[in-house]
Amino acid sequence: MTPDSLDSPITLHVVYVKGTTQALSLGALSLARFTQFRLRLVSNGCTEAEEAFLEGLCESNSRLSFLRLPREAQRKRRNGAFAPRAEHCDAIAYLYRTERSPFFGFVDSDIFAVGAMSPAVPPDAGELISAMPLTAAWSRRHERHLAAKNAVGSSFLAVYHGATLRRLMERSGVGFERYVWEKVPDEIKSRLRRAGYARRKFDTGKLLNTLLALEGGAVRWVDDANLRHLGGFSHPAAPVPSPRSWGELPGFVASKLRRHVQDYRRVGFLREGNRANRNACAEYFAALLASLDAGGAPPPPPRVRNGYVRAKLIRMGEELRRLHPRVVDRPATALDATLRAAKSDSGLQRRSAGRSRA
Repeated sequence: MTPDSLDSPITLHVVYVKGTTQALSLGALSLARFTQFRLRLVSNGCTEAEEAFLEGLCESNSRLSFLRLPREAQRKRRNGAFAPRAEHCDAIAYLYRTERSPFFGFVDSDIFAVGAMSPAVPPDAGELISAMPLTAAWSRRHERHLAAKNAVGSSFLAVYHGATLRRLMERSGVGFERYVWEKVPDEIKSRLRRAGYARRKFDTGKLLNTLLALEGGAVRWVDDANLRHLGGFSHPAAPVPSPRSWGELPGFVASKLRRHVQDYRRVGFLREGNRANRNACAEYFAALLASLDAGGAPPPPPRVRNGYVRAKLIRMGEELRRLHPRVVDRPATALDATLRAAKSDSGLQRRSAGRSRA
C-alpha cells in the first residue's frame, strides 16, 4: 500500500526557525512521500524569503500546507518587545490551541523518512502515537537513555487524541511547556517519584507524556526503522555569543562555552556528550544538505572520538545522499532563485540604509 492510496486525517506540524528551512525541507518532503501524514510547515521567525520557499513547496505538493506563527505565540521580553521567534514549547502549545482536527500531531523538522512506514492510523482515546527511539545522530549516550525501560512517548514525533489530551491538561494543569523539577506541582512530584519518573528536567511535552502514561494511556510505537533524526539542527542557526559578549552572560554559561571552544581548539576532535559535538554534527548535515541542493561535493564528516557515533554519521550521510534525488521533485532552481532574489533585495536595502545614515 502506498502513502497516496490511503490519506490520513492526521496533520503533523513541522516548525522551522530562521536558517533551517531550505536544508530541512528534505525531511518534510520525505515524510510526505513515505508516510500517509499530512504536514503543515510552520514558520517560526523565518525570513520572508524562507517563507516564500516553504509556500512554494506547499504549492507543489498537496500533502503540504503553510502556516506563519502569529505574534501572539511569542513571549514578550522584559522590555516589552517580542522575541524574534517563539520558544519551541510555546509554538507547539499555540498550534494545539488552534487545531480544529480531533487529533493533534507534530514532528521535529530534522527527522527524515528513508523508506515506507506503516499506515498512519489515528490514535484511540487515551492513546499516544510516538516513535522511539529516534536517537540523535551525534550521540550514543542519548540512545541508551531513550532505550531505558522507563522511557515514555517521545516529543520528536507525537500524535495525540485531542479529547484525551484536553482532559489531561484540565486535570493536571500541565501543558507542553518545559519543566524543571522545582516547577513541577507537588502532587505530581509525588506521583512521579512513586513511579520512578523523577527527572531534573522535562523537555517540550515530556511531562505531559509521562502523566498520560501514569494514567494508563497506551503508547503505540510507529515503525521507526525508516526514520532518521539528525538532532539539534536548529542550534547552529541561533545567534552564537562572540567572545566580546561572554561577559554579558551568566558566569556558568560563559564558562561552559569557553570550555567547549578551548577543548575543540586543543584536541581537534569532539568528545561525545559535549554541546559542541551536537552543533558540529548539525553544521556538517547543514553543509551536506546544501551540497545536495547545489550538486556539489559533500563535506567530510566531523571528527568524533566514538567509533560507533562516527559510523552512524557516515551511514546517515550516505542515506541522505541516496534519499535526495528520490524526493526532491520540485524545481529547486526556481525556488533557490526566489531565495537569492530576496536576499539580494534585503542586502541592497541594508546598503542603502547605511549610505543614508552616512
